[in-house]
Amino acid sequence: MADNPSDAPFKLPETYFTRYLGIQTASPEPGRTTAKLEVQPEHLNVAGAMHGGLFMTLLDTLMGHAVFTYLGDPAARFATSSMTTHFLEAVRGGTLTGEGRVVKKGELYVAAEAELRDGEDRLAATAEAIFTMLRTES
Repeated sequence: MADNPSDAPFKLPETYFTRYLGIQTASPEPGRTTAKLEVQPEHLNVAGAMHGGLFMTLLDTLMGHAVFTYLGDPAARFATSSMTTHFLEAVRGGTLTGEGRVVKKGELYVAAEAELRDGEDRLAATAEAIFTMLRTES
């Protein structure tokens, strides 16, 4: 875990996109986020496995929410500037659970990592990302 996480006395941001996909997130502590997704037929690709883009969306959401709670400022703005994803297990249904964590904060960036597990607790995907802090207009 990163040094000096701040308290996050505000609700995690919810977007139409995450609601549409069925992603449910929570933040048990600043700098750490958990999520759950019930895999639906519309989440599957032509091979019958969950689409890689949805894996990446879920991992990015986990890490982004972890950064948001770590910064402790509802007005903070940042963007994913790089993300590396590792697909380890095909998921064809059931419930995916995940965790995202902040691992380091620099002056202009925050580094985070995330993992997803299938219903049998097998590691299905992991990711690491750098989030760049954006300037806000005064």
